[in-house]
Amino acid sequence: MWKMRGGLALKSQSVDALHVCALLAISLPFVVTIKQRGEKEKPSAKLLAKSHGYGGGISRGIFRRQLDAARAPWKGKRSTRMFFEDVARLLRSCTALDQARRIQRIVAAVEPGNMFLGNLVVRMYGRCGSPEEARRAFEGIARRNAFSWGILMAAYAQNGQLRESEAVFHRMPERDVIAWNSMITGYSQNGHIDEAQEIFHRAPSRDIVTWNTIAAALAQLGSSAQSREFFDAMPERNEISWSCTIQSIAQAGNSHDARALLDRMPWWSVFALNALIAASATGSDEAQELFDEMPYRDVATWTALMDAYARAGLLRHSRRVFAEMPVRNVFSWTVLIVAVARGGIDGGPRVEESLSLFDRMPARNLVAWNATIAAFGEYASHLSGAWSIFVSIPARDAATWNSLVRGFGHSGEIARAEEILSKMPHHGLVAWNSMLVAYAHSGHLEKACLLFGAMPVRDRFSWSAALSWDYRRFWEMGLEGIEPDPVCVTSLLASLKDAGDLQSSRDWFVRILPDFGIQLTKDHFYCIADGLAKSGELSFAIEFLAGVPFDPDVIAWTTILSSCVEFSDASRGAHAAERVLRDQLGNSKNYGGAGAFISLANTYSMMVSFDPP
Repeated sequence: MWKMRGGLALKSQSVDALHVCALLAISLPFVVTIKQRGEKEKPSAKLLAKSHGYGGGISRGIFRRQLDAARAPWKGKRSTRMFFEDVARLLRSCTALDQARRIQRIVAAVEPGNMFLGNLVVRMYGRCGSPEEARRAFEGIARRNAFSWGILMAAYAQNGQLRESEAVFHRMPERDVIAWNSMITGYSQNGHIDEAQEIFHRAPSRDIVTWNTIAAALAQLGSSAQSREFFDAMPERNEISWSCTIQSIAQAGNSHDARALLDRMPWWSVFALNALIAASATGSDEAQELFDEMPYRDVATWTALMDAYARAGLLRHSRRVFAEMPVRNVFSWTVLIVAVARGGIDGGPRVEESLSLFDRMPARNLVAWNATIAAFGEYASHLSGAWSIFVSIPARDAATWNSLVRGFGHSGEIARAEEILSKMPHHGLVAWNSMLVAYAHSGHLEKACLLFGAMPVRDRFSWSAALSWDYRRFWEMGLEGIEPDPVCVTSLLASLKDAGDLQSSRDWFVRILPDFGIQLTKDHFYCIADGLAKSGELSFAIEFLAGVPFDPDVIAWTTILSSCVEFSDASRGAHAAERVLRDQLGNSKNYGGAGAFISLANTYSMMVSFDPP
C-alpha cells in the first residue's frame, strides 16, 4: 500500500492527481516524499527534478513513473482537510506574483469557486501587488461573503487604489462594521487621515478595532495632541489603544507625558513599554532605563532597544544588545543588518560586514530582503549591493521595487530609476511618490511638475514633495480638500529657507500656520533657526533657539556652528561650539569618546585666525 507523506492528500475523483502534483512540485515550500511500506524512502519530486537537471521544475515523464502507483483515489475527510490546509498555507505565505499564478491554478483545478480558498487567493494577489487579478479571482468565487468583499477592498487599498476600493465598498450588498473598518484602514494606511476620520464619523456603528485604527493612524502621523484628544474620547480602551497613544506622545518628544500615561494604565503591558522604547529619540539612558525596569521582556523588547540605539547612531550598543539577546528572530537580525549598513557615530557604513551578516541569517523573509535593499539604497556607494540583493531575491513585492526606485532616485541616477520604474509590474502611489521626490531632489523640476499633474491619485506625501519646490501649492492642497500635516509644513518651511525668503518664513511661522491649528514640531523650529543662520542673522538664530519650548539638541547647535564658520563669526561660533561640546560631554559614554571632540575642535580652529604676537 503506497502512502504519501508531508501533509498532502489528493481528491483524485475531482481532479487529475498528476496535474496537481506537478503544480505542487514547483510551488510547495516543503518536499513531498513517497514511501512504500517496508521500503526506503524514494527521492522526492524536488530532488528528482534537481538530479535530472530540471532545476526548480520537474519532468512530466519522470514524475509520472514515480506517481503511477500512487494514483488510487484518496478518500476520507481527514485527507481532504490536510490537502486544503497545505494549499491554504501556500496562499497565505506567497509574496511573488509568478508563484501566485501557479498556486491559483492548483486551486482552480482542485476546487473551483470554493469561497474559503477563493478569499485567500484574492488576498494573495493583493499582497503580491496585483489588485486586478485579485478582482478576477473575486469574480470567480461562487458564493461570496462579507469577508470576500472586505478582502477585495483591502487588495485595492494596500496598492494605493483607494477610489477602486471605495467603489467596491459601495457595491457591497451589506456593509457591516468590518467593511467600515476596512475602509478606514485603507485610507489611514495610505496617509489620508482626514478621509479616514470622515468615514469614522459616518460609520453607523463602531467597535474597538474602529477606534484603534484611527488611534494607530494618528500615532504614525506624529500628531500627539490629536492622539491624546482621540484617546480621551474613546468609550473603551485596550492594550493597543494605550500603546498607540503612548507611542505618539513619545515620538513627539514628550517623554515625560508618555511615561505619565503609561503609569496610568490599569494593567502592566509589555506591548506598551515596547512602544515607548521604540519611540525613544536618543536611544540612550531613557530607553535603557525602561528596559531595565521591565519585569518581563520578549524578543520585541530587545529588538526595540537595539533599534533605538541604532537610530541614534550608537552601533556599538546595538551590537551589545544583539549579542546579549536570549532569543533572536528575523526582525532582530534585520535591525542589526540595517544598522551596520548605515553605520554610526563611531564609524561609517560597513557594506561588506552587512552583507556577511545577511548571509549568516538563519532565516529570511521578504521584510528582511526589502529592509536591506532600502538601507543600501540610502547611499550612492552602496547601490551595487542593493542591486545584487534585488536580482537574487526569490520573490519581490511592490516594496522591493519601490526601495530600488527610491535608492537610485535619491542618488541622482534618474535614468536608472526611470528604467526600474518602467519595469515594475504594477505602479502604486508609493512608486510615483518616490519618482516625484527623485525629480525634485535632483533639480528636474519640469519633470516633477509634469508627473505631479499626471498622477492619478495624490496623497499628503505627494503634496509634501510638491511643496518642497513650490510653497504656493499649499493653497492648492486646501482646494483639493487635503489638510496639511507636520511633514507638509516642514517641506514648506524648507522651500522658503532654500529660496532665502526669510520674511515669508517668519510670516508663515508666526501668522499663517497657527490659523490652521497645526502643532509645531522640533523640525519646524530648526528650519526657522537654520534659515536665520544661513541668512547671516546669527544673533537672531541663537536668540530664537534659546526661546524654543524644548532643549535644542546637538544637531541644532551644529547647524548654527556651521553658519558661524561660513560667516567667520568667532564669538557666536564659540557659543555654539560650547553648546555642542556640552551636549557631547553629557552623552560621552554613548557617542564614542574623544573622536567627536577632536573633529569639532578641528572644525572650529579653521574659523579662528591667530595673529602672531
